[in-house]
Amino acid sequence: YRTRTGARVVVTDELGIAVAVSGDEARRGDDFSTRPEIAAALNGTPSAGRRSSETLGGDIVYVAVPVLSGALPVGVVRLTYSASNVDDRVSDKVRGIIVVGLISLCAGALAAALMAATIVRPLRRLQRATEQVAAGNFASRAVIDEGAPEIRGLATSFNTMTEKISTLVER
Repeated sequence: YRTRTGARVVVTDELGIAVAVSGDEARRGDDFSTRPEIAAALNGTPSAGRRSSETLGGDIVYVAVPVLSGALPVGVVRLTYSASNVDDRVSDKVRGIIVVGLISLCAGALAAALMAATIVRPLRRLQRATEQVAAGNFASRAVIDEGAPEIRGLATSFNTMTEKISTLVER
């Protein structure tokens, strides 16, 4: 398990004496009963957290679980990792999430800009046609075959109104 994940593994008996260890930091027969996580697990309570380790000379992240025979603890399995190693792995994952978030944000902004342009273009053409009519060009007409149905309906109404105004002005 240590080779695959980098965890330091300690298995103790019911007294907290190591019966199996990985790595060079500990040996079989070492007493681990004074370690807070081992003591808690020997009382039947799993524990996990972060603490300073004098043996390893830095912070560790640990999990210790009791090995039960029925309801009685007969030992403990403890896994520890260097806190800096865990922090580095978490930082890598957070950076990956941030990159994915930024890519998603950019893609969303691009899609929104394209959708907005598609909606606004027919409105701008209609606005130009109204400005031409306001300037006295009654031959100006709005394009009625593009945009949302509401914009098409508005363009049709505008063209009908412009036709009526043009007819009235000619009379």
